[in-house]
Amino acid sequence: MTEKTIDFQDDILQASLTRGDNQLLLAVTDRRSGKTWGPVPLLATEVGERGLRRVDREDRYQIEALEELGDGVHAILWLPTNKVSLAVWVRIIEGELSILMSPQEVYNRFADYFQLYNVEFLPGLAAVADDGMMILPMGEGVASRPAGKPAVHERFLIYMEQPRWEFVPTMPMAAAHGVDGGLGMLMTQGDCEAEVHIRTDGNGRGSVGYGTSLKRLWHDPVDFGERELRIFPILPDECPTHVTAARVRRHALEQGAVPTKQRIAEDPGLAYVLDGFTMKLFHGLENEGPVAGGAHSQAPITYQP
Repeated sequence: MTEKTIDFQDDILQASLTRGDNQLLLAVTDRRSGKTWGPVPLLATEVGERGLRRVDREDRYQIEALEELGDGVHAILWLPTNKVSLAVWVRIIEGELSILMSPQEVYNRFADYFQLYNVEFLPGLAAVADDGMMILPMGEGVASRPAGKPAVHERFLIYMEQPRWEFVPTMPMAAAHGVDGGLGMLMTQGDCEAEVHIRTDGNGRGSVGYGTSLKRLWHDPVDFGERELRIFPILPDECPTHVTAARVRRHALEQGAVPTKQRIAEDPGLAYVLDGFTMKLFHGLENEGPVAGGAHSQAPITYQP
């Protein structure tokens, strides 16, 4: 098949979607810096096979339809081996790349034998070399460099809804940034089903990305809400931590969160709590660690640091 490329852009971003042989490849360019990421596969699927009790990963598919939208494309894809059909909307919205998938456009034609479990969006797009840094959604956010790391692929769901509870992911965000710029990402819809993928190759390169989980076990129910990943560029001289944090804050405000300053003005009790003392007993006992972990020392508490 002859390759066909569809370009769409705004003042900040340009995206190029190339239709190849049973695959869609996407490249993203920051028009301000000229940096291009990709091309990488638009998505990779994981389909559960009931008979063999296994999950098959595939990044190739038949392209049933490719509708141009002006600001993006609507792609309908077909997995002939597993008899699964799905659709993805790829658009540029206000300087960000939007990847939207609705479970209502997923059809498991042989649902007694095959069911779509997971979809990873743009695997390997947000990649950095050994001089780069990745912002990972672990705890309140972790900055990690791929240099010196072994070859590994970690994946886990957001909000502790997964067996790897020790990661304690709390925010559906991530970023990868190097000397020539970077990409940040945020799951703006379907964040409770968001799955982060972190990869290092053992040679100083790493990548971070997102996908969505429809189910982990055959009998799991599917949340039919839409899933949307937003990807935004970060300039070389910008701090990826600050840019990503600002984007998360804007998303929280758009979802109805009230800024702390406004809450303080409306609630004198909250103002007192923020300025008051916090009991050391809440944080831990001497050097025994947090109270939640237990403290077994019989020594008296001195209230000293």
